[in-house]
Amino acid sequence: RLIKMAGLFLRYHLFLSIGMIFLAIWKAAFENLPAITKAVQSVVTAIVPSATLEQFSTPSLPPDVAIAQGVEEAIRYMPVYAIFVLGMYALSSVLYKVATFEDCKAAAVELNKEIEDAKKKLEAKGFKF
Repeated sequence: RLIKMAGLFLRYHLFLSIGMIFLAIWKAAFENLPAITKAVQSVVTAIVPSATLEQFSTPSLPPDVAIAQGVEEAIRYMPVYAIFVLGMYALSSVLYKVATFEDCKAAAVELNKEIEDAKKKLEAKGFKF
């Protein structure tokens, strides 16, 4: 029992540690948004041909501005994405545990025996089942 509690305690600390690391990364990304935007723009322009970039631009919005807005939105909504991912992880782990739940036949037999004993004691006191 103590080992199970220690495992839960460590899992709780691990979750908090990951959350704190994520918040630190998010804060650093907001503080360095211009540098990140410039780096993403240079990578995208180096990888994607200019003809393809021009297809996604509008007369009022050149490709570099569109990329900058995309980067800013991705960083701004990063906590929402993280909450969604953590929710999906929680849901999948619960579904996995339910799907792989093993029956404990010895405990079932013991529980049935205790139920029968309780019924006998109650019948002795006048209850009818």
